[in-house]
Amino acid sequence: MSGQKTISTTFITQPPYVPPPPTPDYIISGNGNPSPNGNYFDAGSYGGKRYYQKSTADYFLWWESFLLKWTISPTLGGSPISFWERQNADPGGIYNSVGAFSGNPTATEG
Repeated sequence: MSGQKTISTTFITQPPYVPPPPTPDYIISGNGNPSPNGNYFDAGSYGGKRYYQKSTADYFLWWESFLLKWTISPTLGGSPISFWERQNADPGGIYNSVGAFSGNPTATEG
């Protein structure tokens, strides 16, 4: 038929959107043994301040309100036998080892 146009039904699809990974609140790095190194994300409130959990869920960065210090340990709260501590109101900085843990990991804002 003269004067008719063909309309294409082919659609170009975009690949699915993949959002960028979230930015960690703190990054622990350095020479801690065992290694607490990794990305830590806000996980709630403990001891009157925010606490942070490592992305692999095996360590926490939390405020010990009774002793006024920041702690990196495998447990949230309580009295861990081995941990790293920082006696400062700011969680960013160098931590000292206590118990069987060794080294001095460092926390920096993400």
